[in-house]
Amino acid sequence: MPFVATLCCGIAMLFTACGANTNYPTTYFYEVEQDIQYLCYNIYEASDIQNAFDKAIGYEGNMTVAYQTPQDEQMKAACEAVQKQYAGAKSIYLKYDLYRLTSSSEPGATKKKEIIGSYTMGQSLTKPYSYYKIQSNEEEAYEALKAQKESLDEPVYQASYRTLRHLLGIHHSSEGASFSSESVFDVRFRDLFGLDEDVPAFDNYIVTVCDSIANAHASDTLTVEAKVQILKYQFLKEGQTEIWNHTFEPTIQ
Repeated sequence: MPFVATLCCGIAMLFTACGANTNYPTTYFYEVEQDIQYLCYNIYEASDIQNAFDKAIGYEGNMTVAYQTPQDEQMKAACEAVQKQYAGAKSIYLKYDLYRLTSSSEPGATKKKEIIGSYTMGQSLTKPYSYYKIQSNEEEAYEALKAQKESLDEPVYQASYRTLRHLLGIHHSSEGASFSSESVFDVRFRDLFGLDEDVPAFDNYIVTVCDSIANAHASDTLTVEAKVQILKYQFLKEGQTEIWNHTFEPTIQ
């Protein structure tokens, strides 16, 4: 009889404790993912580095180690070691993010995923890299020409339209064309304006080529203004530098 009373008392205490303070265990997981918004890396090198990160944090074969307490500092230290190991990566730029995933067994709870560290490497961290863009008043010019259509002779209108196509290309839907068309500037610099190591002398080369193109088309039939601009952007930095700009004035009023 005393044993039964003791057992019942223990059970009663257990249920009372659980009901008063329900505890839902929290589990922590860690993953490293490559940030691929910058497509300027060697895919094989990126894969090797990803594997190194996975091994460092214990993520292998798509199996994530579960922890009952946060391991943030340990995981950060492991990732920093990988970053140091690949400090001399040959790719232009690589970025990896360390995520902590927090999961609770509480009914209805959702898994929380947040970045707790980011690790970058690549040549652009020690050398300047840049890229160029061609800008124009394409949409304005085509709209202005469209507004003139009724007042222009058809041959003049068509000639002016062809000139705009040569100088500005077609990158947006415009009158009589829903297709895209490259400008003479697009064609000339198509293979030269990708992200690459910054060479100041290349700016002078761009100016020389653009001046040559402008001179070659200076007398083409044109009834509206056509503006072309070459802008230079420093990779991983804000801002832009104007390398060249030119306004092709109407040759026919």
